[in-house]
Amino acid sequence: MQPPTVASSSSALASSPAFVRPSRAVTSAARFGSALNIETLGPFIYFIFLHAPPSETQDKISFIINNLSAANIEAKAKEFTEILKEQYYPWFAQYMVMKRASIEPNFHDLYLKFLEKTSSRPLTREIVQATYENCKVLLGSDLIKSSSEERSLLKNLGGWLGKITIGRNHVLRANQIDPKGLIIEAYEKGLMIAVIPFTSKILEACSSSLATLWVK
Repeated sequence: MQPPTVASSSSALASSPAFVRPSRAVTSAARFGSALNIETLGPFIYFIFLHAPPSETQDKISFIINNLSAANIEAKAKEFTEILKEQYYPWFAQYMVMKRASIEPNFHDLYLKFLEKTSSRPLTREIVQATYENCKVLLGSDLIKSSSEERSLLKNLGGWLGKITIGRNHVLRANQIDPKGLIIEAYEKGLMIAVIPFTSKILEACSSSLATLWVK
């Protein structure tokens, strides 16, 4: 059996709940103006394609999240941990960040409570990292200034990032996302239209945080 090409992997991934996972080696803070290149992302598309759970498992996970509510959150969390093996946490992290958190801001609090009920630190770490990575992908897009859709996704992820870090009394890591640096660079490059809503949503979580240090 021949392994899928980048193109075929990309096509298959587009119809699945997963999303491209940027390289773990990329740890520098977000910067602007980097075009998204399919050749650059290709190896990571291939990685996610190979490491996604079976379609039956994907369907079960999607069903759990679709039917999640405050009334059944403990039962759904228990069912989730029984179904999804830890090796698939990176896949689920991308699903949660890109297919849920980025477009469903009204459900952020529900999803965070669900994660708490799973009592899985490895899962939470994967989701935090996936959030940083996908924020950086959007910040690096050449379309962020012209596309209101991308700015909306970025704003929603800003709210999610703030809640899953500062809102849980964890510091926002400046080597990943540095609000002050982003604002300065955005001012210089005429990208305040994207960055001010993003950073504002991150910092909204400060009002509910008990931490004395929010960014490190």
